[in-house]
Amino acid sequence: MDTLTVILNEIGKFTPIIKDVVTIVAIIVGIYFGNKGLKKFLLDDIVKQKIFDLHKTNQEVFILTKEIIAEINSKEDIKRPVAEEDLTYIKSKTQKLVNLSNGASKEVATLSFFINETIKGITPSVKSETYCEKRYALDFYSLLYSTVVKINHFSSNIVDVPKKIKLEPYNEITKKIRRFLDQEETYKIKGVQFGLNLNANSALSLLFSSMINKSTHGYIYRKKFFQLLQKNTPIIYELYINNIYLPVIFEMEKEEPFMGKRTLHLVKFEMKQSIISVNTKHTIEFFYSNINPTIKFIDTIKIENFKENYHDTFLNTEEIFQNLSLEFSVLADETIKVICDKNDAENYYKKVRKKLKKKIKSLK
Repeated sequence: MDTLTVILNEIGKFTPIIKDVVTIVAIIVGIYFGNKGLKKFLLDDIVKQKIFDLHKTNQEVFILTKEIIAEINSKEDIKRPVAEEDLTYIKSKTQKLVNLSNGASKEVATLSFFINETIKGITPSVKSETYCEKRYALDFYSLLYSTVVKINHFSSNIVDVPKKIKLEPYNEITKKIRRFLDQEETYKIKGVQFGLNLNANSALSLLFSSMINKSTHGYIYRKKFFQLLQKNTPIIYELYINNIYLPVIFEMEKEEPFMGKRTLHLVKFEMKQSIISVNTKHTIEFFYSNINPTIKFIDTIKIENFKENYHDTFLNTEEIFQNLSLEFSVLADETIKVICDKNDAENYYKKVRKKLKKKIKSLK
């Protein structure tokens, strides 16, 4: 028997084994790619259903916003002090928006939540020993109207469709300690956000903040809004755009038991113009509020010692601030007003512009 025949006979003995190995490999490959295919099919189906439900909810919100817009347009006498009946009506509409927008696109759900939370707790008027303020129905209805118009636009024109459906790990716990925990891996769909967006550094926060700013007593709405966000990030961009600066956050250096450091956030500023004799004076009114919902301290502030006790903890521009000539007064709702000459605020900005821009780049 020649050598070739011997080799072929030996190979023949292993043929059944080779067939078995090939079969097993084929099964394993089939299961692997089959699972991947099944996962993709399920993921595509989940996303498809989620988007379908989202747009269905958007359409329901669209119908509601049309009704609210029509109702507000039909109101004739709103240039008057706001009444409890007005607040009851407005709050019922904002609550209805929140309830209906569960499952809507992030723009619709977020703006509905913003307007509802901002209106809550605001009273028709405030009065103290040193200050009195009446609020007007036009302010409330205007804010509701402008927000509802924007929600109407988003509910009918925004399409949430991911460019690519892909999963990515989602973890709130740092990797260093995550490996010790008993938990299953959690995933989210990359590039898709459902639900509320409460990021203070988002376009939606800036958009809603700018709508509030048009109100006559915008400081109280802004205070409520920044209280919700626990940050006043949107107003930082407004200072930057207007080329002016006064501290974004004032903080008391001394820490008090159970209260921590008393902190005031800039919530609004208004350009003012007054004529004295034949001269025109340009000033800016800056409104600072305590946005802590559980601690009150504004009434204890000694205005004459404010510059000594409170410091700029946002940019740490203490020397510039101390040299400014300012007027202080206490308002309602844990707020003070600081009046600054417009030229001083502009010069302040020129001195801190680079520092402010660098800070803005680091905002989150």
